[in-house]
Amino acid sequence: MAHYGKFSGVRNYLALVGPKSERKLDELCGYYGEQLVLAAQEMGLNTCWVGLTFKKVPDAFRVYTGEKLVLVIAVGYGETQGTVHKSKSAESVSKGEDAPEWFTRGVEAALLAPTAINQQKFFLSYYNGGVSAKAGLGPFSKVDLGIVKYHFELGSGKDRTVWL
Repeated sequence: MAHYGKFSGVRNYLALVGPKSERKLDELCGYYGEQLVLAAQEMGLNTCWVGLTFKKVPDAFRVYTGEKLVLVIAVGYGETQGTVHKSKSAESVSKGEDAPEWFTRGVEAALLAPTAINQQKFFLSYYNGGVSAKAGLGPFSKVDLGIVKYHFELGSGKDRTVWL
């Protein structure tokens, strides 16, 4: 299926498909897709988000009229457990005067989230007890925003109600 990087023999994957009419489809696929990624990892499987660089196999999945394939997640046993990537500083991806400790923990967790081309194009702001999250420009940046939001929630101990 995949032809990018060091993929070979990928036989299992999750196709993230949803209605084109959903305004936040890419973000939602990132948010819920990352829950699937982490669950697979807990089961001892390896995963990788795959955007444009995969071969579409006929009948492998269906995208109906009015739907959009956002991306796929390759699932299986990798040759390695991955590598650590360089990360931006918390100060370069967030701001918040008098932010509580939970915000700092959330930002640190967000920096561990996978993002397209490892660019970490997101920005988190703390204001009056809530958090705003903005996607930067770039490929799959809205998917990345969903992934980052989920990691922020895990690290901060907050739920979806924290978002402004």
